[in-house]
Amino acid sequence: MKISRNWLNSYIQSNKSDAELVEAFTQLGLECTSTELNSIDSNIVVGEIVSCVKHPNADKLKVCEVDVSEDELLTIVCGAPNVTDKILVPVAKIGSKIDNFQIKKTKIRDIVSHGMICSEKELGLSDNHEGIMILDDSLSKGHILSEALSLEVDTIFDFDITPNRGDCFSHLGIARELAIIEDSKLELEEITFNSSDFKTSDLININISNGDLCPRYSCRLIKNIKVQESPQWLKHKMALIGQKSINNIVDLANYIMFDLGQPLHTFDYDKLNGKTIEIRHAEKNEEILCLNNELNKLSNDDIVIADSKGPIAIAGVIGGFDSQVDKDTTSILLESAVFNEVSIRKTAKKYDYAKEASKRFERGVDYNQVIYVMDKFTKLLLDMDDGESSNDFVDNKAKEKDIKKIEFNYKKCNNFLGLALNLDEYNDIFSKLSSLISSLFAF
Repeated sequence: MKISRNWLNSYIQSNKSDAELVEAFTQLGLECTSTELNSIDSNIVVGEIVSCVKHPNADKLKVCEVDVSEDELLTIVCGAPNVTDKILVPVAKIGSKIDNFQIKKTKIRDIVSHGMICSEKELGLSDNHEGIMILDDSLSKGHILSEALSLEVDTIFDFDITPNRGDCFSHLGIARELAIIEDSKLELEEITFNSSDFKTSDLININISNGDLCPRYSCRLIKNIKVQESPQWLKHKMALIGQKSINNIVDLANYIMFDLGQPLHTFDYDKLNGKTIEIRHAEKNEEILCLNNELNKLSNDDIVIADSKGPIAIAGVIGGFDSQVDKDTTSILLESAVFNEVSIRKTAKKYDYAKEASKRFERGVDYNQVIYVMDKFTKLLLDMDDGESSNDFVDNKAKEKDIKKIEFNYKKCNNFLGLALNLDEYNDIFSKLSSLISSLFAF
């Protein structure tokens, strides 16, 4: 799992070097490596491709005229499949360095190329090398790329998280560990946003057939949204951790999942049938056309989200094709829920669809964080869009969380670890994780 150091800084900052943090995380049982990103040469700038024609001597190459300033037009040979005219791209001018390789004037099939049009991978922004990076058309040609994208040098920590540490499958989870390293306390930001005068509870009902399948299911209706390209900050966040940008709604849901560890799902509200959403086992011979365009025949051990006509999602695993958010969507029903971990694990394996969401659900998500996660998504969406949120949400707690106290004998712990900590010191250690976690221990 990839974690951005700059992203972590929004929770807690550290003066330790990358190497020191790798060692400290490993000592806590979280094995990881680190890679520095975004140290982009200042000679790499924003350019506009003003013309793009087939190379006369090569079928897969194109000759581009790239405008990088008022008086500088560069001829660059490019073989990327998505290169075309009238787009803004990152241009490495002659003399630029990319990964210790210096860009030089080069003759390619009898055409002299005066630089290189770069992919995200070549720039160290992500692992995407399927084509050149296409920049937002709001940027200005000639602008130094790192300044245009407001890029900071960042470090990506790549963690090998063991299955028992589902609490660490997010930036927030790793920030809790960093708080221990830094001997500091982690505080979550307070989420506030303006809401409109309509109610989700007037427009949708939630019925959970069995609390063991879905202990908690919450949802909120957000109207008058625009499904469009994500803002640059969001695309950059996703690229840092190796995720492709889809659109503002999908990207934001993914951002929240990688930020807080809770997967979200969005339905096109206007595509739902009836006013009731039911969380239940699939019925015999039920089918669902999924987002990956596969028609799956369900079995009665699958948990589904269903409307009056049938399943609209396989809970915690994959959404349905017919209820998906697309470019014409104007209202979304935002889902934040807790599902049965064992069932999600079995279903994901059965349909060979073990993705980021199911990985988190099968390891367990935070029952008490469901609303906070939904609120953060809502706030960020309203901040970047003209959407309107309902002034309430539906929150069905079909099964209260069973909070078990852990008997902790600090003297036995000292003997086992060879320590001499007193009770106050242990209390301090547990309180740094969070007040909720510290409350689970009985001394």
